[in-house]
Amino acid sequence: MKIKSIISKAVAVALVSVASVNAFAQYNDIMLYSTDFSVSDGWTDMSSTGSSDALSQKGFSIVAKPVFNASGTTNNGNFTGYIASQNSTSTITTPTFTFISGGMIEMDLDVAKNGKGFTLSAASGSISNIQGTIVSQAEPIPTKASDQASFSGATFKTGKNYGAYKIRYTFDGSGDISFKLASTSKEAEVNIASMTVYTGVGSVPYVASPSYPNAGDDGSKSTVGLTLSGAVGGNVVTGPIDIKGYNLSGPVSISFVGKDAAKFSVDQTTLDAATAMAGTNVTVSFKTSVKSGVASALMKLSGGSADYYVNVYGSSGSGNPEIVASASPLNFWTSLIATTTQSLDVSGLNLTGPITASITGAGADRFTLSTTSIPAVGTTLDITFTGDIKAGELPANLVLSSPGAQTVTVPLTGVTSLLRPVMYPLTFDVSPSGTAYVETNPGGTVFLEGTQVTVTVTLESGYKVARWQDASGNTRSTRVFVVSESKNTMSGDPITVFTEKGQQQEGGGDPVEVKGLVALEATNITANSMTANWTSQDGNANGYIVTVTDASGNVVATQQAASTATSVEISGLEENTLYYYTVEGTGTEGTVTTEKVGGFKTPSTTVKVCGSDDYND
Repeated sequence: MKIKSIISKAVAVALVSVASVNAFAQYNDIMLYSTDFSVSDGWTDMSSTGSSDALSQKGFSIVAKPVFNASGTTNNGNFTGYIASQNSTSTITTPTFTFISGGMIEMDLDVAKNGKGFTLSAASGSISNIQGTIVSQAEPIPTKASDQASFSGATFKTGKNYGAYKIRYTFDGSGDISFKLASTSKEAEVNIASMTVYTGVGSVPYVASPSYPNAGDDGSKSTVGLTLSGAVGGNVVTGPIDIKGYNLSGPVSISFVGKDAAKFSVDQTTLDAATAMAGTNVTVSFKTSVKSGVASALMKLSGGSADYYVNVYGSSGSGNPEIVASASPLNFWTSLIATTTQSLDVSGLNLTGPITASITGAGADRFTLSTTSIPAVGTTLDITFTGDIKAGELPANLVLSSPGAQTVTVPLTGVTSLLRPVMYPLTFDVSPSGTAYVETNPGGTVFLEGTQVTVTVTLESGYKVARWQDASGNTRSTRVFVVSESKNTMSGDPITVFTEKGQQQEGGGDPVEVKGLVALEATNITANSMTANWTSQDGNANGYIVTVTDASGNVVATQQAASTATSVEISGLEENTLYYYTVEGTGTEGTVTTEKVGGFKTPSTTVKVCGSDDYND
């Protein structure tokens, strides 16, 4: 997951007000979402809001400028703030919720005099049999039928009465569903004070967190989740997550999965069925990181007919405004007038305004940004370099600033070459996730062939580097890793840094240099020989071994070379044959093998004699 989405979710959580569950036995439902539209919740006048604006991060969206009254009380004095329709095209759309088998929505309303009402329908997903019911109202019911509030299918009609109402919608449906409330007329002054969404579980074995919608196994279905915040340095902060089970016959297991799962724990990893069905809270702990930033994971609840996931977030910071972005230099390689792009995750902690991005320096006019105003919640910023009309290097700086935060400056270098540069991906993963940070210098994920990249691993407290491992399974020790990419390996498979529990100094770094040993293109190719080439392992190797294979993977030749060598001649090859080769460097740190280099073909010594039939071939 990207930093932008992580922090956006965290902000959304801070603004959501979750109400207690009022269970209805006849539905056996579980609450997924509850929110109120009160002035105390930080709302402002929405009358100037434009089409499809979000309502204060709650996930609702509005169309056609519904009126928001933040001035005091409504007609009967029951609510301090409300949303009302401004015209017949006004709508309010909910977030998407996962329904198991039918469901229910409850709303508290304040109806203005002579109001007209609204209709509930599915904005996405499939529902049927929508039935509305007036649960209660504050004012006496008028004796004249035409003056009474009523339902016609999914349409709520206020009649000529006004006052406070509680209404309930029930419906059939399962899967991911969002809802739309649409005005029935311009005069539809029906003021929504709160909305609570339930799912129907019926007889299905089901376990969930009533306060948080199911995020799905990739965390993408909801922006709602638990957020824990603390100071940098390995502090532990805690918070509760409520769990409720239905129709269970076995225990509920609790675990964490995802990018930073190792940073989260729970006080109970197993709940018996009776405890879960009675409803209980578990305590989630987050261990703050050695660096400022936001961690994310998914709390996984297993025991129902399907697993249920809750987004959890942990922020580590000083409490002061901070811009979170790597300051490692970014290099851009391209040919004349062509473009190339590198990406940078940028986010903020405790910011009071957006992050401003700008380019300065001699080469500034050759760089463009995907945006110059980054919201405090963050984004992935794309920086594009357009090659010059002549070969050369152009320096520039990416400057990131925000009120009250220290400015971050990222050096940029744009390199224009006459020929299209040969580029290779180089990315890193950490296992277990969340136990270390990996940074490269220069930054980025794609590099020019032969570029020296220095990698620094910053470990979380209590961990040390166990080994490095590439996609082919080649391993290294904790200190030195030699790149095993070659120009024939373009899959971009990451190199994994494996960590383990150990006595690594708390917050300590484990700098690791990644240098050289890239097998290069074969040269001096004849019918029976060729020269294998590679970059130096910078003195870390005691010697090299070149292994040549045919197209079927059979070894046809091997040749040893000295520790100072960067090439060796291979003989004994057959003419008109396709070959590949690898280079191994051996030394005190183990054996490092390059990826297979290939596609070179020995020429044929056969001379073709042209006859009359093939003279024009």
